[in-house]
Amino acid sequence: MLPPREATGDQEECRSIPLLRYYNVFALADTEGIPSKLVTVQHEPLAEAEAIIAGYADGPTVLPMHQDRACYSPVLDQVVVPTMNQFPRIEHYYSTLFHELIHSTGHRSRLDRFDGADSGIFASESYSKEELIAEIGAAMLASRCGIDQSTIGHSAAYIGCWIARLQDDQTLIVTAAGKAQRAVDRITGTVQEQTASDDLAA
Repeated sequence: MLPPREATGDQEECRSIPLLRYYNVFALADTEGIPSKLVTVQHEPLAEAEAIIAGYADGPTVLPMHQDRACYSPVLDQVVVPTMNQFPRIEHYYSTLFHELIHSTGHRSRLDRFDGADSGIFASESYSKEELIAEIGAAMLASRCGIDQSTIGHSAAYIGCWIARLQDDQTLIVTAAGKAQRAVDRITGTVQEQTASDDLAA
């Protein structure tokens, strides 16, 4: 539809008038006869990885959902992750889930890593450090399952990205690795002896 024109002497002035439209939107699961465009792959769960997840005492709620991202909510203490069959390789599913589970160890009811302010975790510098901890911890858990070789390239690039953003902190990698180890220990129920290096990384 053309916008109305208003005569102003010898010229015509065009005016735009907002037009409100609405659409009915349905979830694919609530329809019939419409094929899904979502490409899925059938995977067999890895027993070693499932054992780690099941052994996480008092862990967060994990919700597999048909979506394209994974996240951890400190407020809800909830991990949302794409379903296993959305990943082209099973190793990538567990690496992603481990990353979010490491985040969950920072909750105030566990290691209280978010400086007492869950809402501030995603501030630029704090978020960069937390992402580094999560990725190192995820790589540690993946290694325990024997899947480190399948995800090491992605993890190395991801870790390198966050280190580049925090170049001014010379102790960053040591501190992050120490906190990642504590997160892994919290998930696996491992009790480590306190050492001088642990005190430095706290």
